[in-house]
Amino acid sequence: MNGMQHHIHINEFALGRTDGVVAFETWPPEQSGWGGIAAGFGQTTIEVAVRRLDSVFKQTIGPVTLKTDCEGADAWVIEGAQELLSGDLVKNVFFELNEDRQINMGIPLDASQAILRKCGFHCSQIGVSDWHAFKA
Repeated sequence: MNGMQHHIHINEFALGRTDGVVAFETWPPEQSGWGGIAAGFGQTTIEVAVRRLDSVFKQTIGPVTLKTDCEGADAWVIEGAQELLSGDLVKNVFFELNEDRQINMGIPLDASQAILRKCGFHCSQIGVSDWHAFKA
């Protein structure tokens, strides 16, 4: 509706820390935004392809901002993008913490911030569970 369809490409895979296959939890249609890498919350589990963002972009495309909202797996997406994040292409990262899912998935609550700091970003909390990381 906004005329942006020529700028959008849909990929049929999840993003994560490794390339391969991952168990993905689905939810009822009225809660479709709650699906994610299996953490014991969903009703049905399916297998989906998963790729690292570093494998997808290979530093050839220059995103300025990376926004993740992965129902607890944000740290894994960020971990799979370390090459991209260590370069000069990404200046801003917005991500969220989903404490319940992260705990169930065994992801430390500070994992995203630790990886981003290692890649040269400064992190600050901007909401209850929302964070912003930026390169100066």
